Amino acid sequence: IGGDKSSTVPTEMTEGMMSGLQPRLDDGSMKLVFEQYITNWMPDGAMSAMENALTQLGNDVDLVLCHNDGMAGGAIQALEGQGLAGTVPVVGMDAEIAALQRIVEGKQYSTVIFDHEGTADICLRAAQALAKGEPLDSLAVKKTEIEGSEIPTGEIPTIMITNENIMEVCVDSGIHTK
Repeated sequence: IGGDKSSTVPTEMTEGMMSGLQPRLDDGSMKLVFEQYITNWMPDGAMSAMENALTQLGNDVDLVLCHNDGMAGGAIQALEGQGLAGTVPVVGMDAEIAALQRIVEGKQYSTVIFDHEGTADICLRAAQALAKGEPLDSLAVKKTEIEGSEIPTGEIPTIMITNENIMEVCVDSGIHTK
């Protein structure tokens, strides 16, 4: 379940996810059975899309990938309606508090958080370049199109959060309290 395609971000997110899944898709151990992009990244749109997918597929879904945690929450609501929440892994992004709570409850498998130190490093290097009047191209790994503008985009490391590492990543690090 993807985000609003009014920018290139959802397409890039899907490409990243698919590159990780491609070996399994190629060997036939996994197949993509449903894909929908949601206007304005709305959780209720994701819930509706997931309900449609469950109906079309007779509840035969093994994994749900969502471009953000809000939409993951919507997908989980649809799964709850069919008694499948917690049995079908749901993956989101952004490490929202609600998603972290769903992970602890066993309803959401994982979320992704951007590594704060890696983010700080690239931001500081960008600020230095801008202060010196240098272009950001040396920091960019690609250009991201948003509303018709091409924005130099750096690569920020991410950390996948699951029930196994949630305490270390979120609580022990001081990002959140228990």
